[in-house]
Amino acid sequence: PEPTPGPTPQPTLEPTPGPTPEPTPGPTPQPTLEPTPGPTPEPTPGPTQPPTPPPTPGPTKPPTPGPTPTPTPQPSSPPTLVPTLEPTPSPTVAPTVGSSPSPTTSPSVTPTLSARKLALDTILSPAKPFNAQAFSWISIDDTWGDPISGSETDYQWMERYVFALLYYTCGGDGWANNDGWLTSTDICTWAKGSDYCDEGKLNFSQNYVSGTQGLPSEIGLLTTLKKLTISVSNGYYGSLPTEIGYLTGLISIVISKVQLSGSMPTELGLLTNLRTLWLGHSSFTGSIPTEIGYLSQLKKFQLINCDSLSGTLPAGLGRSTSLTSLEVVGGQFTGNIPTQLGYLTLLAKLILRDANFVGTIPNELGTLTKMNTLILKENALTGSIPTVIGGLNMMTKLHLQNNNLTGVVPFFILAPPACNLSGNLFSNSSNAPATCAT
Repeated sequence: PEPTPGPTPQPTLEPTPGPTPEPTPGPTPQPTLEPTPGPTPEPTPGPTQPPTPPPTPGPTKPPTPGPTPTPTPQPSSPPTLVPTLEPTPSPTVAPTVGSSPSPTTSPSVTPTLSARKLALDTILSPAKPFNAQAFSWISIDDTWGDPISGSETDYQWMERYVFALLYYTCGGDGWANNDGWLTSTDICTWAKGSDYCDEGKLNFSQNYVSGTQGLPSEIGLLTTLKKLTISVSNGYYGSLPTEIGYLTGLISIVISKVQLSGSMPTELGLLTNLRTLWLGHSSFTGSIPTEIGYLSQLKKFQLINCDSLSGTLPAGLGRSTSLTSLEVVGGQFTGNIPTQLGYLTLLAKLILRDANFVGTIPNELGTLTKMNTLILKENALTGSIPTVIGGLNMMTKLHLQNNNLTGVVPFFILAPPACNLSGNLFSNSSNAPATCAT
């Protein structure tokens, strides 16, 4: 190529004093990576890449595709679009989300509500995740108490939250009696609330509860609850939560004429103070938990028309030696009547009716000297009536009808309808004792 008559087309970072003194015969075989300290001995075919200028002390704009014509000696004074790591000494033009333009002279309503909500969020944390309606009511609409500096205990706040939760999840608007509920008064003044405060009883008897979630798991947070009664619903579906096992102070559970389903929780066996367990006209499925046998204080155990229950009658019930009444009516059970029931020496009433039990009547029942009522009708029992049954002197009612019992009818001094043996296959039914209908 021909030498250039003057300076190179692109000036270097520092301009040369003048044109190159003498052109070289030809181009440099390979350009050097570093600029030469003096004038270029021969012009390059194109402009050399200028060295990268030293970094600026602050953030710069994104690099341009080519070299900047003149490097800026320092960052521009306006702030860059990308936020810096260090906070600015004064607020930006656009206000931040959390700060107000200027402090108010007195606390506003919003910070007060936020403080109440924050306090309740901590107090009620065992109930998380919260039910949105119940937590909104207690933290915003409710004006009872002061969770920040008041004298109310954390447990009182928990009771209040669970009561609100029951109202929202169990159809409180449609209850037969919902007077006082969700008002800013003590829960003892709410309808049925006095039962809870005076007796530790949560009583939804005849109140037409409804809902699809069943009894909420938060019921397990009412650790002072002693009696739980739910009867007659207006479409109450769901299940009995396992958290009921936390209510170790319970002495009575009565759930009747509601559509609760699912299995009976094994955690019922943790309620060692329970005296009464009455489940009726519900849709529970599965078997009776063997853990029921751990309830040494249980006096009355009744399963009435829970027709979807199946399995066997647990032999472990023989450990519940405080039982005075055992009733199982309806169901799809299999197997024999456990001989271990002979350990229930306090048992006065045994009713196993229309439950598909098979096998023979255990001789061990003849040891239950306090027995006054024995009803085993409408099963598939076979064999003969144990003669020891005739030795139960306190017996006032004996109903064994509609089984497949055979043999000779023993003589029982009972008058109809106290005694009914009809619908069996006795060999001497025509000569049965006149005191007992066959």
